[in-house]
Amino acid sequence: MHNGGLYWIVDCYTTSNHFPYSQRNLEQINYIRNSVKAVVNAYTGATEFYVADPEDPVIRTWERIYPGVFKSMSEMPSELRRHIRYPQDFFLIQAEMYNTYHMTDPGVFYNREDLWAMPRENYADHTITMDPYYVIMRLPGQKNAEYILMLPMVPKGRDNMIAWLAARCDGADYGHLFEFAFSRRTSYFTVPIKSKR
Repeated sequence: MHNGGLYWIVDCYTTSNHFPYSQRNLEQINYIRNSVKAVVNAYTGATEFYVADPEDPVIRTWERIYPGVFKSMSEMPSELRRHIRYPQDFFLIQAEMYNTYHMTDPGVFYNREDLWAMPRENYADHTITMDPYYVIMRLPGQKNAEYILMLPMVPKGRDNMIAWLAARCDGADYGHLFEFAFSRRTSYFTVPIKSKR
């Protein structure tokens, strides 16, 4: 709700399957950014486009092609900005790639010794791959609870949780990704994931 109206916030993406030096995922995409948030008035259909990732070269090109169509996120009303959430489908693509690329040791990476996978769960008498889900929780080292998107991770071929990935959704922390890993020696440790929204 904003000014008595109902609005939809739609995540829009720039994608490519020809980005140089990048690996394609299962959908044959090798470049994706969540560059635009479209705000749609549910009654009139009027739509405003706000650039969420101004560093994306593709959206910068679109801005030059269509001047005046795209607005800065700072122009989005604060009442609407509070409702922005990190998109689940985008996070899932990032998690699929991170299953392999979380390995930082070249030997371990080359031999694929520490591959991760999404966990499986029983749902309606079927075993399916778990989807990312939103939760409100207080992260380690933080004073207040916040809204995050998270997904547990397991070693490939096993069912024990080894870590979970999370995307922060609130305020200035929006889009910060991190890995919350479990260790044999300590209870946990966190690893920030460098990522563009």
